[in-house]
Amino acid sequence: MSFFDYSKVPTYYQVCFHEQCPRSGECLRFLAAQHIPEKVVTGMAVYPTACHNGQCEFFRSSEKVVLAWGFSQLYTPLKRYFHSIARNDVVTYFGSEGTYYRYYHGERKLSPAQQQDIAGILKKYQYDGPLTFDHYEESYDFGV
Repeated sequence: MSFFDYSKVPTYYQVCFHEQCPRSGECLRFLAAQHIPEKVVTGMAVYPTACHNGQCEFFRSSEKVVLAWGFSQLYTPLKRYFHSIARNDVVTYFGSEGTYYRYYHGERKLSPAQQQDIAGILKKYQYDGPLTFDHYEESYDFGV
């Protein structure tokens, strides 16, 4: 087994113990369950009944992805008069200023899908180039 840091698994993350699932070898939930430390005795889980005809609605790929955070240069490519309105749209996307700043400071990391959503927001303001975040990290995507 390769190195897996269970401390990176969010406390709310549902793990899976269903060894007979045909996709267990490629599922992040199963991988996380295999690395639960002895001191962890309770938690959230996906039940084997979630698997139907070899498909699980809670399947999560165990492939690493590039997560991003930090927005200090995100709006720089936009025309100056679009900065505040684009920022407001990104805050609205996250639902609140507090959540925006959690992603800004790296308390939460942006998944590739979220990075694409933000690119779509900026595209509305005449920017079609690649996004640049302050930090990037290759990791597992524990997003819900």
